[in-house]
Amino acid sequence: MNKKVRAITEGAFMSALVGLLIVLDGQSGLLIDGLLFWIIPIPVIIYSIRHSLSAGLMVSTATTIMAFILTLPHIALLIGFSNIIGLAYAFSVKKEYPQAIVFSLTFGATAIYYILSMVIFAGFFGYDALAEISEITKMVTSIVHGLINEDVNVVKILYLYNPFFKMLTMFPLFLPLTIALLQTFITLMVSKIILTRLKLMEFAPVSIFKFKLNSWIGYPLMLFVIVTIIIEFSTNFHFDSVIMLVQFIGQLLFIYIGILCSLTIVIVKRVPLFSIVVALLTLSFPYVTMVIGMLDFVFNIRVLIVRKVLNER
Repeated sequence: MNKKVRAITEGAFMSALVGLLIVLDGQSGLLIDGLLFWIIPIPVIIYSIRHSLSAGLMVSTATTIMAFILTLPHIALLIGFSNIIGLAYAFSVKKEYPQAIVFSLTFGATAIYYILSMVIFAGFFGYDALAEISEITKMVTSIVHGLINEDVNVVKILYLYNPFFKMLTMFPLFLPLTIALLQTFITLMVSKIILTRLKLMEFAPVSIFKFKLNSWIGYPLMLFVIVTIIIEFSTNFHFDSVIMLVQFIGQLLFIYIGILCSLTIVIVKRVPLFSIVVALLTLSFPYVTMVIGMLDFVFNIRVLIVRKVLNER
């Protein structure tokens, strides 16, 4: 009986907290509605794991209905999808699924909302993702021309030297999927920290060496990426969408390995601020990080660095 009373009390408190955030959002002129989508999944996750998924579903339904009463429909839908994200993560964790499935379910729920909001729902408010990208490229071009006073094709340079910009201009869904990916990482990291602190769940540590491409996938993929990049730079030839997508997947994998290799140096050298440099380098000059990843794949640099440190000790 005490457990049921506690579950009802905590569920009512969580609903009241969400209601308070909705009211504050309305009073502030919808200034914090973007934060709601990032915050709300966390209490849903904690409540569902602390009690049960059925209790979490009940509270999530109540907060979603309350949102439709108190705020605009698109904000209410945002809160409803936030609840779905929290329930998806809690369901996969309570079922003790592998981390890949936990990540996939959470990312899937997050991506669905962003695709709906930025591609479908945005049409009702006159938002056009392609027009927005075009305006951004025009703004960047005008800024660069104002600084150097030369006729430089900024879009072409960014297209060649930054694979993220290339995908942004080629695939409008790249932006919502990227935002969904970032939110998924944040949701997983924050949830793990809080659940561990509250002693509701225990998570096995994941080694930085665990991610490694198989040779029979890595070498052909690395060769494919290098050849396609050389052709693009030397001939200005544009491949079709399928080849560009495969190329980007390969680039992204090696960029990820490069980030892991760089973070290994950060951990060994004990210079946390260097992680900011790694992030800026990845965003500004992703090909540098990609080359580091390729070198790590071939020469296993991460293991060599740790072995050297252990031998010195």
